[in-house]
Amino acid sequence: MKRRDVGAFVALLTLTGLSLGASYVPLGAWGMAVALGFAAIKVSVVAVVFMHLARSPRAEALFALGAVVVVAILVLLAAADVMTRT
Repeated sequence: MKRRDVGAFVALLTLTGLSLGASYVPLGAWGMAVALGFAAIKVSVVAVVFMHLARSPRAEALFALGAVVVVAILVLLAAADVMTRT
């Protein structure tokens, strides 16, 4: 195993522990934002280290970014649908 992979694994375990710890802290309305922040950081670590997006050609990184944009649009549309229901 490479040293970089072990570092990413330790970072993911640490972030998971912090996420678990944050779930027991009464954050009120900020709870979801904190959880999504931890999730976004973990996704970034996985994409850069394990999917090798940092060293991949620009086209692959662009396709990965496009997928993230599509998912973000779908989440925003779903949230808008839920918020406009009566």
